[in-house]
Amino acid sequence: MNKKTLIVGSGRLATHFTHYFKELGLDFLNWNRQSKTSFSEYAKLHSNQISAVYLLISDAQIENFYSRHKDLLSCPWVHASGALQIKGMLDLHPPMTFSASLYSASFYKKIPLVSTSGRVFFEETFLDSLENKFYQINSQDKALYHSLLVLGVSATNVLWESIERVFSKMDLPPEFVHAYKSKIFENNLQQGIAAMTGPWVRNDAQTIASNKLALENTGLSDLYSDLLGIYERTSN
Repeated sequence: MNKKTLIVGSGRLATHFTHYFKELGLDFLNWNRQSKTSFSEYAKLHSNQISAVYLLISDAQIENFYSRHKDLLSCPWVHASGALQIKGMLDLHPPMTFSASLYSASFYKKIPLVSTSGRVFFEETFLDSLENKFYQINSQDKALYHSLLVLGVSATNVLWESIERVFSKMDLPPEFVHAYKSKIFENNLQQGIAAMTGPWVRNDAQTIASNKLALENTGLSDLYSDLLGIYERTSN
């Protein structure tokens, strides 16, 4: 009998992964809270078909769900949390921001998969059917790994929302900076920190002082100084 991955969940991440699996033509099962049967009934019905369980549910629910149901299926149980480590479970985290819009199969294939478990533990599971690059990190680094990802997405979005809010007071709409933002990220992907331009790179003290003064009533002046300090420490 053809073995299948059981994806548990119906939220954003589960929706993206079920779409990805469909795009790849992979045979899988899906159970969620809207299913007609309980998970216990579903697991018993399909137990001989399931090669792995991939829990794509909220972090707050993972450990409790696993502890209640782990004895129903003698196969690898995997969660996708970037922050949690749960005894008895494998972890496989996709470091990506998942929007309400689904992505193309070609884009999903570019998303790396990161785990504190070695790839050998995933043998004969869905991972063998995916083309995504696999990276292993030390378990003691996982909290730092996740913190950096949160900082990358949250700080970036909050910063740009704040910038656009101030621009709006000048009657400049958000799309005013779309091309600017797009080129910043494109250049960063291609060149990293070497893509930076402006007064920080030139060490233009007069312009930097003027920037700080202009930002005093926006709530962004301290952030400007903090980021400049980080740049100066890391570029020396």
